[in-house]
Amino acid sequence: MLKKYAIFLSSLFLLAAIGCQEKDGNLPGPNEPSGPLEIPVAELLSTPITIEMNPFGLTPLAGVARIQSHQKTAVEIRISGEYPVVATSEGAGFTHEITVLGLYPGRENELIIKISNEDGSYFGYDTLWVVTPPLPDFLPDIEILKKQASQMEPGWNLIEMSLGGNGYFRFYPLIFDPAGQIRWYMNLDFIRGWIGPFQRLRNGNWLWAHDQTLFEYDMLGKEANRWNMPGYYQHHDQIEKPDGNFIVCVSKNGLDTRLDHFIELERSSGMIVREWDLRQVLDVDRFDLTWNSSDWAHVNAVWYDEGDDGLAISARHQGIVKVN
Repeated sequence: MLKKYAIFLSSLFLLAAIGCQEKDGNLPGPNEPSGPLEIPVAELLSTPITIEMNPFGLTPLAGVARIQSHQKTAVEIRISGEYPVVATSEGAGFTHEITVLGLYPGRENELIIKISNEDGSYFGYDTLWVVTPPLPDFLPDIEILKKQASQMEPGWNLIEMSLGGNGYFRFYPLIFDPAGQIRWYMNLDFIRGWIGPFQRLRNGNWLWAHDQTLFEYDMLGKEANRWNMPGYYQHHDQIEKPDGNFIVCVSKNGLDTRLDHFIELERSSGMIVREWDLRQVLDVDRFDLTWNSSDWAHVNAVWYDEGDDGLAISARHQGIVKVN
């Protein structure tokens, strides 16, 4: 009988020891949270969150959110809607400036902002409402009649829109979501001329050209760079090489022919480091597709081949050719 009591008491001590070990192992108690703790967002912020809309006057549906906190924090901003957009900070910090893109036009937009401490153990929420202007009347209404999602690239849709009238072009590149709703556009009306093509660079900015100048703008409409090309006029196409330089389709000043040259523009210096002359490659007297000796080639696209450092060229009046 004594042996049975001894075994029973030993079992109780063993269970008590296991219970103590579990508690010492930092397992949550019955009233302790098992995940990140939500706290009032004011306990994290040093100043109220602000949003500056259209800071450079060119992108009415975009803005910048500014957040300052007492400690290092990470930020997530969610635009509510049928097709929501989420923007996040690049790591943790005391100060954040986050680009807000994809706001709906002509309405009050709900922005849900989550602010977390550096290790993610606690967080707070804030909600801001941002009113955007309606779209200009001349922008199109977009109706999606049919879509085959399996054959579509991920993301939304970019349109290079140029409106001709009164002797000049008005350029308004725009992006619409899967429902056909315009969620971003840039007003480049101030150029008063043809622009194009409007291309996305690897850094997320836009590259476009007008006459003798290449431009780089960010999504907020801030000019990041411009490069002049004295002696040349851009047309039809320009591309970014893997090394960051640009290949540009150009006409060269002072010649009887046009639309038949290319240049390589060094991004860092703005210097023109190479020139290609199609008159040295193709027969300028071949008129099978045109009668115009001035516009004998009419280049309209260029591709760069990283494998052999060559250029594949589409020339409307001559065909397709590759040069080294």
